[in-house]
Amino acid sequence: MFSKKRKSHILPEVSPFVIKYFDLASRHYYESGSLKIGTLEEYRSQENIQTLGARLDSEEGILKVNVSLNNHVISPGEIDEDLGILNNGTGRLIFRGGRTAIRLRHNSYVWCASNGCYSKAQHKRLLQGSKDYSGNPSLLCWATFDAVALDNALKNTLLRPISYDGGFMSYQYCWGHVDYNRDTLERLSDRNHREWISSNEMSEDDYFDAIFAKPNRYALENEIRLAFNPKRDQAVPNGASPIFLSSNEIRDSIIDIGP
Repeated sequence: MFSKKRKSHILPEVSPFVIKYFDLASRHYYESGSLKIGTLEEYRSQENIQTLGARLDSEEGILKVNVSLNNHVISPGEIDEDLGILNNGTGRLIFRGGRTAIRLRHNSYVWCASNGCYSKAQHKRLLQGSKDYSGNPSLLCWATFDAVALDNALKNTLLRPISYDGGFMSYQYCWGHVDYNRDTLERLSDRNHREWISSNEMSEDDYFDAIFAKPNRYALENEIRLAFNPKRDQAVPNGASPIFLSSNEIRDSIIDIGP
């Protein structure tokens, strides 16, 4: 979970338009003014199943952090799965220093689109892929949104609770550009390894890096994301079902659907 408050709806500097590529089976959602919001966990699990617009990134929402091992203890008979160490002795293993890398798995609702108008060249590369980028041949369709109109539509749509796994919940959201620097991203922390594992908190920087940082090979997507989280200050649980946002305002923010 994130420990710092962040503003709800900030539309970053974007083109007047954002474009969403999707498969033919999803076209009816956009024609009716409905957005399907999936989770980072869902997109991670879609690594080899090219659906939902996922582009084969099994690291979605995962942040690697180098943390302190000072005074980290492994008891006799204990297996530390994060370190890959079994203490099969009779005494405690105590680390007096050093660091280890751990992987923070964050789950959030996200909606992804590309910044700008429709581009035949970009669409072709997204479909066919390239040397270091796996394309998605199912993304045959696109919808162009007026970015400001979509933002206003979302604000009004989210004034009421959204159906959520048999109940209703209110959501907040934020926009963000994807930063294609995850290949070199390294977070250092002086917190103890065990404190990280037992804590359910994420700093604001951790939150944004987990959601909005991707490897450079995805840069051709020129992606902008909407991240949705419950207002009740809690993370999205694993196994959560997609949510759907529908309104006439969302439908009216779409200025073109193709082909």
